[in-house]
Amino acid sequence: MTVISWNFTKNYFAVFIAIALGWCGFIDLFHILLYKGMPILPVENANQATQLWIGARLLQAFAMLAAPFILIRTVKLVPISLLLGLVSAGIVTAVLFGFFPTAFIDSQGLTAFKIYSEYLIIAVLAVALVLLWQRRTYLSPQMTFGISLSMLTMMASEFAFTQYVSVYADANLIGHILKVYSYWFIYMALVESTIKEPFSMLSKAASTYDTIPDPTYIVNSDQTIQQVNLAAAKLHGLTAIELTGRSIHELAHDPRVKAKDCPVCSQLLQEPQEFLT
Repeated sequence: MTVISWNFTKNYFAVFIAIALGWCGFIDLFHILLYKGMPILPVENANQATQLWIGARLLQAFAMLAAPFILIRTVKLVPISLLLGLVSAGIVTAVLFGFFPTAFIDSQGLTAFKIYSEYLIIAVLAVALVLLWQRRTYLSPQMTFGISLSMLTMMASEFAFTQYVSVYADANLIGHILKVYSYWFIYMALVESTIKEPFSMLSKAASTYDTIPDPTYIVNSDQTIQQVNLAAAKLHGLTAIELTGRSIHELAHDPRVKAKDCPVCSQLLQEPQEFLT
């Protein structure tokens, strides 16, 4: 999601969320590797995995809180990504070296720190949701709905994580399932707004272009045809593909006038941009 958003959109809001979730995923990777019962690393208890979970969710919640403010300003994404990366690395380091508060005690369950942290996360997400709706005019309805639904699911997930004593309890399972749905909702919101909708608009524009009754050409600065509509193809008795790459001057302008003296082509030579004729 991070790569897709970074490469396909200039929507800083969407890219910021994608970057933040990407770094949360980095922490979640360690959460999985250190989860009690996973046959990957020797793990004696569930504390470290729980600590990593809290660290990732705190980062995620505060990132969602900051995201609405990015709707009304331009930001430098590379420094932000580096900052989030440093915070993520700091969380992982603190957990691995024992500097992070205890979150789970075997045979006892969740600590007060873990439970209060979950409620803090829920509160931060609630504030983020309010801020998002206050600024929803800056977003498409699809993105607003998708991200809002994702945050609501995140809040429900975090509440479920306050209710278990064993890491294999039903409440823990429900929390993880809700978390999967929250990521799915936000992924669909970002993909819909950054990829599907723009390409849909391009497709619609292309169809509209072909409905123009007059012959229409898209020409580049060297007078080469890049695209024609159906009316132009019909006029010349050729397909659009056959017309592409040909000289517009030789095809449609007075052959007795040189290209440099042609009123249209002379403008193309002076201004290297697409030109409709």
